Amino acid sequence: MNKVLMISTLLTCFSNVALGHGDSHGEQPKKAQKVEQVRATAARPAAIASLMIQTILDGASVPPDVLLLRCSINESAQCRGMSITLSNLDGSLVVKGHSGLDGWAGFEGLTAGTEYRVKIENAKYTGQYSARAGEVQRILASRINEEKTN
Repeated sequence: MNKVLMISTLLTCFSNVALGHGDSHGEQPKKAQKVEQVRATAARPAAIASLMIQTILDGASVPPDVLLLRCSINESAQCRGMSITLSNLDGSLVVKGHSGLDGWAGFEGLTAGTEYRVKIENAKYTGQYSARAGEVQRILASRINEEKTN
């Protein structure tokens, strides 16, 4: 009888341990939150490096101070290493950049929503467009007519 009394006493004293396996298993683990990379806004207009262009394209939206341009010669050929300038509507130069091997050029530190003149400057190709900060735009380079007048 001593054994039965001892076991019942132990169960009574330590019932919280024996019955503590209910629905609660302690604090629930917190769900992992998606952290977006924070890009510092440029203090002045500047060209964006190719890797940053891809990072911006992979994001949810284009920041309001950024303009991304995809320059092509035709449907299958991209502008490679071409100079691309941005000017204000009054014609003053804001920033100059170059298209990468993939045809992308990007600019940051622009005034949000402001319209700029985009100009392709190359010995063989040209093009002029209007674009706004906060956009991704496709531009097409046109071949310059090389006929010489005698």
